Amino acid sequence: MKICQITSAHKPDDIRIYHKQCKSLAKFNHEVTLLCSTDKDFESTSVKFVKVEKPKNRSERVTLTLDMMYRKALEIDADIYHAHDPELLYVLKKLKKKGKKVIFDFHEDISEQIKSKHYINKYLRHTISYIYTIFENKIIKDLDGIIAATPYIQEKYNGEINCIENVNNYPLLEEFKKYDFKTNVREDKVLYIGGLTKSRGLFTMLKIAKERPEYNFVFCGDFTNEADKEKAFSQATKNCTFKGFISRKEISNELVTSKVGLVLLESLDRYKVALPIKMFEYMASGTPVIASNFDLWENIINKSECGFSVSPKDTNAILDVLDKLMENHTLNRKLGKNGRKAVENNYNWKIEEKKLIKFYKEMENI
Repeated sequence: MKICQITSAHKPDDIRIYHKQCKSLAKFNHEVTLLCSTDKDFESTSVKFVKVEKPKNRSERVTLTLDMMYRKALEIDADIYHAHDPELLYVLKKLKKKGKKVIFDFHEDISEQIKSKHYINKYLRHTISYIYTIFENKIIKDLDGIIAATPYIQEKYNGEINCIENVNNYPLLEEFKKYDFKTNVREDKVLYIGGLTKSRGLFTMLKIAKERPEYNFVFCGDFTNEADKEKAFSQATKNCTFKGFISRKEISNELVTSKVGLVLLESLDRYKVALPIKMFEYMASGTPVIASNFDLWENIINKSECGFSVSPKDTNAILDVLDKLMENHTLNRKLGKNGRKAVENNYNWKIEEKKLIKFYKEMENI
């Protein structure tokens, strides 16, 4: 099939969109084009890149960019269009009217996500979320298929559409070399990978770093707003290093030299049902995890025996388990091995790839 994946907000080399979905579909002999919004040129042996001009602001993103993407999408003339951002539901609606097959990929529960967007006036968030939900409900019933990034999202839309599949955002095992627990020595380093915001536990982690100057804390990811960035730099102690957005290879290197990986997100409803890729990447690299004690996450950690789940508000509890993992090398290696084994058996992209390919075969027969 001729497949066009579309993103207006994600980077062209996004791990879920490009490295996982596009490459997997191309591997099974589909002709894959990624239509994206970027100023950079990208080359790939298996996926064709088509770009539209990157918008100057969010207003352009939901006006001019959408119009350009719709016109480019028609020129590509694919059999199936697969979009990844909420504003692209509008593009899918127009493509559907042209007789095209269309899929939407729910990375998150968007209506819930809107309620915590820092750039939306806090007094308007619930109203905008409500308006978006009406807009979404009008369109999704006409879609040919939905891909959900978590079981929770799949359950939410079950019954709304016939063709729906849960394709989890689990790690690509080949990115994480099997760690040699016998010979490799890890540094006294605590790692966090992901967006740097208050709701993702940024200031909790800085507080912990201040309490444990003997450990190095490394943050790999971008700040999403200037206020958090300024506050973080004012609170950060000498044992904190901010590396910004780094390559996949650099992430792998950070992982295999760290003793602990943190996922201390605040208790927001949308986080409690999420499956954060960082947690599974820690596990894939044999790095023990300290995560928020949400029921879903706690069940995975306890079942896999790969770390500890604690209240993200309980600094003393976090420090207690952190010390155990940093000082007890036998325990650290045991939990690291368990995490790697759990990813090899249950939480890797190879398993999800099969679901994706099966879903597309079903789409072909619609």
